[in-house]
Amino acid sequence: MGNVIQPLWADCPAATRLICVGYPAVSLLAMLGLQFSSTQAIAYYAFTCSWDTVVHHYSVLSLVLSLLFRPFSSGFAFIMTLFEIYMAMAYFPTREKELGSTTFLIWIVLVNFMVNIVFLLLMFALSYIMGGMYTMMNINGLWPMLMICITLRCLGDPNGSTSFWGLVQIPNKWYSICLAGFFCLLSGMRVMWDFVAALIVGYSYSPLRLERFLPSRTWASKAERRCVGSGRCNCFRAAWVAAVDTPGYAAESTDRRYATLSDFGRSGGGSQPLTQAREVQPTGRFEAFGGAGNRLGDGTDTNVPLQPVQQAPPQQELTPSAPQLPAQTQTGESA
Repeated sequence: MGNVIQPLWADCPAATRLICVGYPAVSLLAMLGLQFSSTQAIAYYAFTCSWDTVVHHYSVLSLVLSLLFRPFSSGFAFIMTLFEIYMAMAYFPTREKELGSTTFLIWIVLVNFMVNIVFLLLMFALSYIMGGMYTMMNINGLWPMLMICITLRCLGDPNGSTSFWGLVQIPNKWYSICLAGFFCLLSGMRVMWDFVAALIVGYSYSPLRLERFLPSRTWASKAERRCVGSGRCNCFRAAWVAAVDTPGYAAESTDRRYATLSDFGRSGGGSQPLTQAREVQPTGRFEAFGGAGNRLGDGTDTNVPLQPVQQAPPQQELTPSAPQLPAQTQTGESA
């Protein structure tokens, strides 16, 4: 087992390790708080997200903190918590390296908030149709976030297929739905509405362009410089992925003031000549034919010595001669 966990843990950046360690720790503290009457209400309303706690008791904080709590009601729930941590170590590092640690934490909070809102709307609709018992159903844990990460990774290659634990090949665009159905079978044919809410957000993520609500990488870089300065931050012996080290930082930090309308239709890289032109600094005076220059020709043979240009001989200067009369005029004069 250590041979499987150790490579995953070694590849986890700082924010992923923070979540993997904080998730069971916060769950344990919340479970202890539920055992005492003085802290029972605080622990329950802070981490339990349901229609009753959010709407009737105004527990808005649970819309954000619900992903950090998993009640250990049975041994199966404890095993599922360990499995959640394992899946987090497998799927969160790719997302964190793409967004950066700061933006990744903001992404976790934002997407979890959206999933909880969708879940509450589903519970309100079900309670209106089938009865009020759905107002007490809650959403907790990391599984909704894991389902979104799995959905986004599969939809990145919708024409491909993924092996379901080596048993069957499932098309990527249906893999998340099949995985959710498998967990519903494990729970005794009970619909897991938190998975349904996560699938709704995951499949609508790209069409609705939900990533535009995230802060830019330039903003994240400024925030990181204000907090830690020019140094690097570490957490649980893992480096914090700075915004400047992410793949999209160079594109977001490029000056776009001189972009043309043709940029809206390009696929990328079309503004390179424009960027290079902006890097030329004015010198204050005009210099004709400045620069290193290029040799004319195809440039295939660079060892041929240059031959001196031979000057053409000067043309002889023509002297004007006396005009000659036509032959008939000379004959008339002689007559």
